[in-house]
Amino acid sequence: MGYFTLLFIISLGTISGCEKNGGDNFLCTDVSGKLMNPGNQLDYSGFRDAVDGLVNGMTLDEKLGQMILADLTFIQDMSGNIDFSLISEFHLGGLLIDANVVTNGEGSISTNFLDEDLYLNGTMANWQELTGSIMGAARDGGQIPVLIGTDNIHGNQHVVGEILVPHNIGLAATHDPEIICATAFFNAYSVIESGVNWGYSPTIAVTHNFQWGRAYETLGSVPEFIADYAQHYVFGHQAVDFKRGRIRGILATTKHLVGDGATFNGIDEGNVHVANMNNFLDVNLLGYIGGLEASVGSTMVSYSGINQGPPFDIDDSVPMSINPALLQNYINGDTLGTPFNGFIVSDFNSIEKAATQGLPTTGTKIPFPDALTIAVNGGIDMIMTDGKQVGIPNLQTYIGVLKNLVETGEIPVERIDEAVRSILAVKFAMGLIRLENGELVFHYEKKTEDLPHHNRILPGVRGAGDARDAAHRAALIAARESLVLLKNEGFGNGLGTLPVDINNIRNIVLVGEKIIEVQTTQSPQPTLFQDYDNIGAQNGGWTIRWQGYEGNKFWQGENKETSRASSILDGLNGAIEDSGQDIQLLFPQYTSTIDMAEIDAARAEFLVFLSELGLSSADTLIIGVLSEPPYAEFMGDINNPACKNNIDDFQNGCLYNLEQFKLNPYLPRQQPDTLAINFSGFDRTVIDIVKGHDPDIPLVTILLSGRPMIISSGDKEAPLDESSAFIAAWLPGTSGGAALVDAIFGDYLFCGGSFTVIDGQMICDEGSTNTLPVDWVRNMDQLRNYPVYRKNAQGFPRISDPLFEIGFGLATTPEF
Repeated sequence: MGYFTLLFIISLGTISGCEKNGGDNFLCTDVSGKLMNPGNQLDYSGFRDAVDGLVNGMTLDEKLGQMILADLTFIQDMSGNIDFSLISEFHLGGLLIDANVVTNGEGSISTNFLDEDLYLNGTMANWQELTGSIMGAARDGGQIPVLIGTDNIHGNQHVVGEILVPHNIGLAATHDPEIICATAFFNAYSVIESGVNWGYSPTIAVTHNFQWGRAYETLGSVPEFIADYAQHYVFGHQAVDFKRGRIRGILATTKHLVGDGATFNGIDEGNVHVANMNNFLDVNLLGYIGGLEASVGSTMVSYSGINQGPPFDIDDSVPMSINPALLQNYINGDTLGTPFNGFIVSDFNSIEKAATQGLPTTGTKIPFPDALTIAVNGGIDMIMTDGKQVGIPNLQTYIGVLKNLVETGEIPVERIDEAVRSILAVKFAMGLIRLENGELVFHYEKKTEDLPHHNRILPGVRGAGDARDAAHRAALIAARESLVLLKNEGFGNGLGTLPVDINNIRNIVLVGEKIIEVQTTQSPQPTLFQDYDNIGAQNGGWTIRWQGYEGNKFWQGENKETSRASSILDGLNGAIEDSGQDIQLLFPQYTSTIDMAEIDAARAEFLVFLSELGLSSADTLIIGVLSEPPYAEFMGDINNPACKNNIDDFQNGCLYNLEQFKLNPYLPRQQPDTLAINFSGFDRTVIDIVKGHDPDIPLVTILLSGRPMIISSGDKEAPLDESSAFIAAWLPGTSGGAALVDAIFGDYLFCGGSFTVIDGQMICDEGSTNTLPVDWVRNMDQLRNYPVYRKNAQGFPRISDPLFEIGFGLATTPEF
């Protein structure tokens, strides 16, 4: 069932899936076949020629401005309002909507990311007002249209009320490139509607060590699969009209070049141990070929560094932002055989970090002007920055540093011209610059009307009344296909616990509660969350704000209606109503989530009530839900040796939830050192009481996580071991609750019922939906001192003896 077997039966663009349909009249069908047509490639070289006269007529200041991707906070005035005049004053090429930025409803922004109420201002109308003001300022100043970029990791997450799809690791578990294409298209559709034209996705890192807090952003561990998924993602995201040579969707970004998922011990922004450079590049660059085949327009550089050895001395590690050899390898196509013709963008302050931060990437620091010189000369065309990392207070000073390097000859003006030409060629491809009647003219907005019709994206979503309905259908398909059934023991019928016949059920007991000390600007506030009714937990990080949210605050009223969001509890209520059966949903009812005395009293009352019921395996089901807290980037790292909760942790390379930052209010002060997860003491008491009525009452456990967790220890109270059925749900998005309930009650069959019986288990056929895109870790020892690209190794490094191998998943049949 492992990777090496899969390679023999799967080629790019031919992976089977439950929702596959033929025909080439839909955007997302036969993508690889379409791209085999030589005419279905964007000619960025030709676009460079088209904008050459524009570049030649620009002043040095205008050229340098095009190379700046400024954070919105970089154009705030002293009172905190955006000074839109700075866009034309400094000829900015792009603006970054930072992951924690939100509109304030008054045409400007707020950055107080611990104030949850502010994020309710992030409506579509408010974002449209802000982005309209940005483009209006460029238009009024007669400037080249700006790129407005956002982190659309699993949807248009800055906007409340939008549909969010499974994170990438879940999309990889679908093994369905067509649905990946479709979700990318509808992601781009929503982003265009909000006035943004550039998305920082997809992440196509090869994930190795699950101690890494960005594992869920990746498309798995198999490079060949990643290349296929990246190709389909970019194709749907950019929705290129090849006849007109134009990106109708939004600009896509393959990232993070290169090795971000291969860092030693999974330390974010850390370094990769490489003793075999060819092997490392073969594995970690392969995914990028999919983006190149689909004419991706931008690539983002990684924070991480490359440490060639042995010995692996951290002072010898070279951050990718200042690694010209590897940047040029990708640009020239040395490893992949296909050159990159778009533009290269730095990650946020990554050049500055290479100069000032040092650890965890490297122990060596260099002056910022030196780092900037190496980065630009090495191939970085656009610089994403807010200046703060190097203490630069304003754009004038920042651009002045870059200008001085050009005027002193450190950066040749020819290199500046090359960078600007690359950026403007992509803007030409996007239709922001057009050739009309022999003259170049500027167009300041992209329109959803220019996109393919929502019913011509994929046969499985056809028939939708509007684009939002179609987006919801695609999100639901993706969420269903992303679920992986890891265990399904027999339940009196020889077929397994799942699917459950809802007509036989009279009682469903829900467990999955946790009390978190929420770290706000005030003292920590213990707060109760019920994961079976927690849409925030289903979405993880990069949701509404950078680190995400627990709970349902942003999925109420109109926002819940427009996003079609469903928690597991919502899905159960819907299924019960549809069944017409008289079924009790049993879980504690609370009037407060922060009054611990009230919570204790409600729990005690519930336990007494539960113990007095007559429950049996004939009509009762327990559904348990476990979840990781939401997190993004280094906040999700596990077991970083520098994170000792000491005052000097930051200087030693720890980027965790330090007192001076409080970046993620849901994480403990001390970084965890394990991926183990289990039910709370209260949950276990509920399970024990229910099984005290009848030990054969089945427990169906759902795990919401961004990565494989440690779920089995041979102990009967480990969650996998004590469950009758176990579903790895990843982070399934706003449609996750409905998808999970569909799978539990048989309205969706795991792997589409495509399976082979092996040792009495219905094992999903290779390459089908609902199968693991990564090896599932058994214990923490497997992740220590890993990975290393060893001297004579071939293929990607893998842990030995995983609990479940890549490609594993169990199927269900329609029989009850």
